[in-house]
Amino acid sequence: MKVGIAKEVVFVVGKDPLVEMGGHSSYVRAHARAAIRLGFEPHLFCVGFEEGVVETDFGVLHRSLSPLRRFRHQAGGGVRVSTVPLHEPMLAAGVERFLRSRGGPALIHGFGVWACV
Repeated sequence: MKVGIAKEVVFVVGKDPLVEMGGHSSYVRAHARAAIRLGFEPHLFCVGFEEGVVETDFGVLHRSLSPLRRFRHQAGGGVRVSTVPLHEPMLAAGVERFLRSRGGPALIHGFGVWACV
């Protein structure tokens, strides 16, 4: 994933861009790929139905497991936007842990309603 000395950038994306195929996540993936072309290493933070860190062709995806994973959701849509208040503290904690492990200044961008994180 690393090309030369990449500068890390944090994207708070909310929905898992590996689950949601269109809309919001298409926009997120396009921005992450553009950041890579500019020499950045995107770290995308989302909530969903799996947990872990995954390297993708659009950056490093940091997934937090939603406490709502047992409830039905729209296929291919990921978590509902109406759940932002519940997921906001979880995402913020994940971003904070990541940034504390890195030290120094950080560039963070939040997409849509997930920018509240």
